[in-house]
Amino acid sequence: MEKVKSSLNTLIEIMNELREKCPWDKKQTLKSLREKTIEEVYELSEAIINNDNKKELVVVGEWMPVKVYEFSNDVFVDISDDLGLDKSNGLYNVLKIVDVNNDSFKDIILGNYGLNSSFKASIDKPLTLLVNDFDNNRKTEQIIGMYYGNDLYPIVQLKDLWMQIPVLKKKYLKFENYKNKKLLELFSKEIIDKTEKKYVYNLASCILINDVGKKFKLEYLPFEAQLSPIYSILSENFNNDDYDDIIIGGNITTVKPEFGINNASFSLLLLGMKDSKFKSLNSKESGLFVKGEIRDIIKVKVNEKDNYIFAVNNSKLKIFKNENDK
Repeated sequence: MEKVKSSLNTLIEIMNELREKCPWDKKQTLKSLREKTIEEVYELSEAIINNDNKKELVVVGEWMPVKVYEFSNDVFVDISDDLGLDKSNGLYNVLKIVDVNNDSFKDIILGNYGLNSSFKASIDKPLTLLVNDFDNNRKTEQIIGMYYGNDLYPIVQLKDLWMQIPVLKKKYLKFENYKNKKLLELFSKEIIDKTEKKYVYNLASCILINDVGKKFKLEYLPFEAQLSPIYSILSENFNNDDYDDIIIGGNITTVKPEFGINNASFSLLLLGMKDSKFKSLNSKESGLFVKGEIRDIIKVKVNEKDNYIFAVNNSKLKIFKNENDK
């Protein structure tokens, strides 16, 4: 316990010193920090992107593009746009660094929200998030919008909008007043212009194929991998061929009723193939069938045999062994 207290005290001292001496820290306000905190980082990992033996930092999260940072002259430099990732924004939960095509360049497997929900997003018609203190109560509100046809509409129910921003009840007292309102018409142009806007262009779980360290090319994972959000990825060569395979798990049930729960996955084994492709195996072929919200998958050795542990929310651990492990 004393060691923990010492570590916390050290952290507090560092934070205080930064606030007093760091020029960037001194300039920050609640408004400026809002832009940097709305993007919720879910996972980061080290990787060597261009085979120069220098590690890069890869970061993914919600309402943000895939970010790659190069450590140069004692600072992290954002090289994401140079790698073609400027519009890779998703609702990412997890990443795994794997050389899927054995070309010696590391690729990135991304667990995203999937394509089996009411949400739709594309480069031309992104899922859109407005972020602002709309009613000046010193609390930041968020409103999600989605395209129907060529127009962007809010997808929040009116009663929820009242609860979130009570001042709008006067403006939209009746459902008739709200039903055809476009997202950017909810507030005055002055407020909209000052509002932070976040976008999601891609909802598919996918692979970023590394083109010799210069660019990344996005390829979708198979249809079966798009049935629910992916929160965990384990990589290994299960069938002892030339390519790494992956096990994925996910699902989410803590979703508002109008959007629907997303629990159509029972874990999935994807076998690596040539040309950076994966072949999905059904539960009967793979032996994997795990219900619930899977949040982690790890491998452990038990009696010199490989065992795979699935951590599931509000459930017991599920443990499988590899029958090919002799």
